[in-house]
Amino acid sequence: MFCSQVYLGGFDSEHQAALAYDVAAIKCRGEEASTNFDMNDYAQELAALDAVNKEELVLSLRRQSKGFVKGSSKFRGVTRHQKGRWEARIGQLVGRKYRYLGLYDREEEAAVAYDTEAVRQKGFDAVTNFDLSEYADVLAEVSLFLFPYFYLFPYGQLVY
Repeated sequence: MFCSQVYLGGFDSEHQAALAYDVAAIKCRGEEASTNFDMNDYAQELAALDAVNKEELVLSLRRQSKGFVKGSSKFRGVTRHQKGRWEARIGQLVGRKYRYLGLYDREEEAAVAYDTEAVRQKGFDAVTNFDLSEYADVLAEVSLFLFPYFYLFPYGQLVY
């Protein structure tokens, strides 16, 4: 699912954030993961990590974060609308605080809408709910827009 940049939540302290990062890194990269704290500190977690998939782990870490409100979405940029549908919004750097992306019947659809806009705005630096590889078509559009005179030829040669 992830193993690239993924949102784990907002935490009250650097220590809590570092712990959340370490657990996700261990799930992704195994015992070779570069962690903030000694790998021996995670003996209990290592045993339990085999029982959950990556998506479940991320959702669990987000639920433990301070930004998680009971009844809110498990996805970044998604909130439960008062009429029961799911609203997608993305933060703006300039002007209004958030930009409305639409209402969706399914929570996952709203998360995809958020991710798509995040990728359009930030390309490979976007923090997404789902693996960035799911948005290869959007990344191709962004790359074509940013580098219209460049073409990728076989064997990775960049020619213009």
